[in-house]
Order: sequence, then structure tokens, then C-alpha cells
Amino acid sequence: MYNTIIFDLDLTLLDTLDDLVHVMNYVLEYYGFPKRTKEEINSFIGNGIKMLIKRSMPRDVSIDVYNLGIELFRNYYREHIMDYTKVYDGIIDLLKELKSNGCKLCVASNKDYYAVKMLCDHFFGDLLDVVIGTRSDINSKPSTDMIEYIKNQINDAKILYIGDSEVDCETAINARVDGLMVGWGSRSKEVLRSFGFDVVEK
Repeated sequence: MYNTIIFDLDLTLLDTLDDLVHVMNYVLEYYGFPKRTKEEINSFIGNGIKMLIKRSMPRDVSIDVYNLGIELFRNYYREHIMDYTKVYDGIIDLLKELKSNGCKLCVASNKDYYAVKMLCDHFFGDLLDVVIGTRSDINSKPSTDMIEYIKNQINDAKILYIGDSEVDCETAINARVDGLMVGWGSRSKEVLRSFGFDVVEK
């Protein structure tokens, strides 16, 4: 039925939360702002680095502090992107099985493209056919830009989109592709099911 599977990255294929917590709190501590809990940061992710920083910082910060925080996050994250990050159990075997059945495997993530590329190259190597993240010419999800980009790379793509958040639900709906959500990510099964999607457990 499907020949192309598009995965979200953070908390769908990779458990990146501990690194995101570490780096975000490094930025907050740098400015003397209160640190955030793991649960708070988990609830803030899904819309990319800029929104993570905006949600984590105090509401009244200046635009200069915000913009410098983005650069500080990017620079520090590049150095600590894989300190704690790991592949969820069973994911590599799943990707290999899908690949052996002729599926094209793709990643569409709201992370900056450089970070998506670094992580996918390290953890998945040649298992993935197309990898895309947020770039100057690619809008973040739930925009359909990433889905359209992948469609342009793969002929006659029959897509199943797999993610873990309401952003992923909205992306699948906006792109008019079938979706399946995972229950081990950043949002509860109840939230995901409220969008009308099935949720798979480990």
C-alpha cells in the first residue's frame, strides 16, 4: 500500500530529549534564567529550536537576548548533539525490514537541517533515502514543504507519515497523507488520538 515512509526524528526514531534538556538549560543558565525541568522541555519541543527557546525563556526577554540564545544553542548543541541521544529499541530492525521490502525511508524534522543530517548520518547511515530539516528555503512543519520536497525526490510516492506530536498530526492532515503516531514520544496517546490517528506502542 505504501512505498514511502516518512518519519519524524526527535522522540520518534531517536530519544534526543536528554541532550535537548542539557543544551537548553545551558543556555538558560548562561543568562541567569531559571532552568526548565525535563517535563517542561518535553512539552516545548516539536516546532524547532526557535520555538523551544522562546517557550523556555522568560516572556519579557529582549529580541537581542532571544536571537543570541538561538546562536548559543546552535553552537553548543553542535558540540553535544550525541552525548545522550540514542536510537529507540527496535527501530534499526524496523528500518532494515522496511528497506528489504522495497520501501523508501525518509526523515522530515523541524530540527535545523545541519542537526538532522549529523544525527541521521551517524545513527542510520545508508538506511535513509531522503533527509530534510528546517532550512531557509524549507518551512517548518506543519507546513507541507518537507513532504513536497520528499515527493519531488521520489517518483510516485505513496506516503505513510509517522510522528509523535500534534505538529506531526497537523502535517499529515495538511499534506493529505496517511499518518500513524507513536506512543513513546512527546505527547500522550489521548492527544494524538484526538486528531483521528492510530497510535502504535513499543
